[in-house]
Amino acid sequence: MNNTQSNANPDAPQNSLSSTPVAEPLVEQQQPSTSNQTKSSGRQAIIVLFLCVMVENISNTLIIPLLPFYAQRFDASPLQTTLVFSMSALMGFLFAPVWGALSDRFGRRAMLLVSIAGSSLACFGFGFINSLPTLFACNALAGISAGSSIIASAYVGDTTTQETRSQRIGILGGAFGLGFALGPIIGGVLVGPASNPNYFLPAAVAGAIGTLAFLAALLALPESPKVALASNKTSGNALDFQLLGQTLATPLSRTLLVALFLLTFAVSGVQATLGLWAKDVVGWGPQQVSFFYGLWGIFGIIIQVAAIGFLVKLIGEANLFVIGLLIYSLGLFVLPIAGVATGGNLLYLMPLIILASLGYSSCRVIFSSLLSQSTKAINQGKVMGIAASASALAGMVAPAVAGYAFGHWGPSWPFWIGPILILIAALVSWPTLAQARISMKNVKQRVQNFQTLFNLLDYDQSGSIEIADFEKSIADIATARQWSQDSAEFRTAQSFWLGLGYALQSAVDVDDDGQITLDEWTEYLSKDLDIDFADAFTRLIDYDNDGQICLSELNSFYQLYKGDTANLQADFQELDLDQDGSISLEEMQETFERFMYTEHAELSQSWLLGI
Repeated sequence: MNNTQSNANPDAPQNSLSSTPVAEPLVEQQQPSTSNQTKSSGRQAIIVLFLCVMVENISNTLIIPLLPFYAQRFDASPLQTTLVFSMSALMGFLFAPVWGALSDRFGRRAMLLVSIAGSSLACFGFGFINSLPTLFACNALAGISAGSSIIASAYVGDTTTQETRSQRIGILGGAFGLGFALGPIIGGVLVGPASNPNYFLPAAVAGAIGTLAFLAALLALPESPKVALASNKTSGNALDFQLLGQTLATPLSRTLLVALFLLTFAVSGVQATLGLWAKDVVGWGPQQVSFFYGLWGIFGIIIQVAAIGFLVKLIGEANLFVIGLLIYSLGLFVLPIAGVATGGNLLYLMPLIILASLGYSSCRVIFSSLLSQSTKAINQGKVMGIAASASALAGMVAPAVAGYAFGHWGPSWPFWIGPILILIAALVSWPTLAQARISMKNVKQRVQNFQTLFNLLDYDQSGSIEIADFEKSIADIATARQWSQDSAEFRTAQSFWLGLGYALQSAVDVDDDGQITLDEWTEYLSKDLDIDFADAFTRLIDYDNDGQICLSELNSFYQLYKGDTANLQADFQELDLDQDGSISLEEMQETFERFMYTEHAELSQSWLLGI
């Protein structure tokens, strides 16, 4: 059960070729030098970041299982106890954009140090609390300081290239997972048995561990180079309400965000009341609760490493996401019943912990992939921010609801509310997921379309896309159109077509060998990135440069690429969406959108399949 202060783990902003000037191939050729410098910087920093994130999460999760017991020392009601969790979630929600903006202005390293220092101070503070208000204050400071994962992800975005970014964001996720597994176990050992718990020692050790993370960052972490060049630029991280409306208007995105909210709602409610339930129903102390958290974290890591990839290949992402929701709901719903039946024996409860952890881990891992497939890359960073906001909102509301339910309806209800809502959501969402492009059938269709475009750009049919393919094709176009190499028409066409080639090489050629393989191509396009193919193809086909493609120009293109001219007239009418006798850039953009990323397989059949 991940701490809702940090489980969103914001993704770094996605790059796309829509912001790359494809008309300047000479500029694109200079990219590898900068890219290599960035890669080198990223390699030097990632180990330090891994240790910082892991150590700080050990510090934080060492305290989280103990919070209900801290509150009970001051005779807090169930609702007051759970509001302690809501307080940290609220502060985290309010200050997450602040951390992003401050790190843009003052540097990633400086603000990471401030974040870790604040978190460490909060941990030390838990050892000295003497009243319920001071407990709220310490947890508020912990929420305010919960910016390290945001800043670390931004640091990775600054110091990596497109091909290494996801991998290193994944490394940070691994650091978070290890911290979550180790922290509660260390806390459980330090707090001791329920007969004589030591609440000061875990807080002191948590603060000391946080201090080690601070020193590691201070002594070994260099500043992010991009921030050093643009340290006076403050980024706006405010919620984009227009994009929010567009996102919620998309059935797939709306379904995923609702599912994420309910998933986080369920886990946050249980997290806030687990200590209360454990103490009142099965007689656990803080040590057993901490070990429960630790087992959940360990099983989560094992499942993510050993099972998720296999299950995705076996049944597909969409199927696994819905099944994960159902499995998690079942495990959570049965847990309080089994706890009473087994007398709170952790050994007997392990199968249920594994079951719930499998469901939760499946959903959390797959969610980002599904959401990224439901939106364009140019908006992915903001949409992930919307997802983080939805998760944070659930983290604020759920503890209060769970505390009320615990006190008025019974101790098992916090375990049951979330699963009931999730079950309803899973049943309602399945038709949307099944029909959307993330279903296995449509994923296969998209991969086929990607391969068609790959074959088109692989002009010499060598099995890889190279700059030579673009040079050869533009030379043949010049010959067919009787352009001299000194003509303005040739230079313009060459600039845009070669510019597209250099841009693709820079972004898609992962191993920098000058060849884009089919695997590299499919992996890149499967992320729904916004490559401006429509503009490049329009300029290539429109040889009289009037902004409109006529039938004769499309015929020349078909002849060049050995297309089936028997279907030329029908294809032209399909491309001419407004039936005005010519094809505009906007119509080409719509055609490529359908071809590459439509949610309905039947609409993705287009003129390119005949080339």
